[in-house]
Amino acid sequence: MQGVDYDWDVPVSDFYLKDFIPTRKQFNRYNGNQTIAILNHFSALYGPVTFDQAHELEDLILNHLPLGTMSEQSAFNWLVNKKGKK
Repeated sequence: MQGVDYDWDVPVSDFYLKDFIPTRKQFNRYNGNQTIAILNHFSALYGPVTFDQAHELEDLILNHLPLGTMSEQSAFNWLVNKKGKK
Protein backbone atom coordinates (compact mmCIF):
# COMPACT_ATOMS: atom_id res chain seq x y z
CA MET A 1 0.00 0.00 0.00
CA GLN A 2 1.27 3.45 -0.84
CA GLY A 3 1.94 4.88 2.59
CA VAL A 4 -1.59 6.14 3.03
CA ASP A 5 -2.76 6.21 6.63
CA TYR A 6 -5.46 3.58 6.17
CA ASP A 7 -8.00 2.69 8.83
CA TRP A 8 -7.78 -0.98 9.79
CA ASP A 9 -11.14 -1.56 11.47
CA VAL A 10 -10.60 -5.28 12.02
CA PRO A 11 -7.53 -7.51 11.75
CA VAL A 12 -6.92 -8.61 8.19
CA SER A 13 -8.04 -12.21 7.86
CA ASP A 14 -7.43 -14.64 5.04
CA PHE A 15 -11.16 -15.40 4.94
CA TYR A 16 -12.11 -11.77 4.37
CA LEU A 17 -9.53 -11.30 1.65
CA LYS A 18 -9.92 -14.62 -0.18
CA ASP A 19 -13.70 -14.93 -0.05
CA PHE A 20 -14.61 -11.26 -0.41
CA ILE A 21 -17.44 -10.43 -2.78
CA PRO A 22 -18.43 -6.75 -3.06
CA THR A 23 -21.75 -6.00 -1.38
CA ARG A 24 -24.04 -3.01 -0.94
CA LYS A 25 -22.09 -2.14 2.23
CA GLN A 26 -20.76 1.42 2.13
CA PHE A 27 -17.24 1.60 0.68
CA ASN A 28 -14.60 3.72 2.40
CA ARG A 29 -11.51 4.32 0.26
CA TYR A 30 -9.46 4.86 3.44
CA ASN A 31 -10.44 1.51 4.95
CA GLY A 32 -7.40 -0.68 4.32
CA ASN A 33 -9.37 -3.91 4.60
CA GLN A 34 -11.90 -2.85 1.97
CA THR A 35 -9.24 -1.48 -0.39
CA ILE A 36 -7.15 -4.67 -0.23
CA ALA A 37 -10.28 -6.80 -0.63
CA ILE A 38 -11.37 -4.85 -3.73
CA LEU A 39 -7.87 -5.18 -5.24
CA ASN A 40 -7.76 -8.92 -4.50
CA HIS A 41 -11.24 -9.44 -5.94
CA PHE A 42 -10.20 -7.58 -9.10
CA SER A 43 -7.12 -9.80 -9.40
CA ALA A 44 -9.15 -12.96 -8.76
CA LEU A 45 -11.58 -12.13 -11.57
CA TYR A 46 -9.22 -10.61 -14.13
CA GLY A 47 -5.96 -12.37 -13.48
CA PRO A 48 -2.86 -11.62 -11.48
CA VAL A 49 -1.63 -8.05 -11.38
CA THR A 50 1.94 -6.89 -11.03
CA PHE A 51 3.10 -4.76 -8.12
CA ASP A 52 3.00 -1.68 -10.37
CA GLN A 53 -0.50 -2.52 -11.61
CA ALA A 54 -1.69 -2.95 -8.03
CA HIS A 55 -0.32 0.50 -7.19
CA GLU A 56 -2.10 1.93 -10.23
CA LEU A 57 -5.40 0.36 -9.12
CA GLU A 58 -4.86 1.64 -5.59
CA ASP A 59 -4.19 5.14 -6.95
CA LEU A 60 -7.41 5.02 -8.95
CA ILE A 61 -9.37 4.10 -5.83
CA LEU A 62 -7.69 6.70 -3.61
CA ASN A 63 -7.45 9.64 -5.95
CA HIS A 64 -9.95 9.20 -8.77
CA LEU A 65 -12.94 7.31 -7.40
CA PRO A 66 -15.82 9.82 -7.40
CA LEU A 67 -16.48 11.38 -4.02
CA GLY A 68 -19.70 10.61 -2.22
CA THR A 69 -21.44 7.61 -0.77
CA MET A 70 -20.84 4.46 -2.77
CA SER A 71 -21.23 0.74 -2.09
CA GLU A 72 -18.43 -1.79 -2.39
CA GLN A 73 -20.16 -3.13 -5.50
CA SER A 74 -20.39 0.34 -7.06
CA ALA A 75 -16.74 1.05 -6.29
CA PHE A 76 -15.71 -2.29 -7.80
CA ASN A 77 -17.84 -1.71 -10.91
CA TRP A 78 -16.31 1.75 -11.30
CA LEU A 79 -12.81 0.27 -11.08
CA VAL A 80 -13.65 -2.40 -13.68
CA ASN A 81 -15.10 0.22 -16.05
CA LYS A 82 -12.12 2.54 -15.52
CA LYS A 83 -9.66 -0.22 -16.39
CA GLY A 84 -11.68 -1.36 -19.41
CA LYS A 85 -11.86 -5.00 -18.35
CA LYS A 86 -14.31 -7.57 -19.74
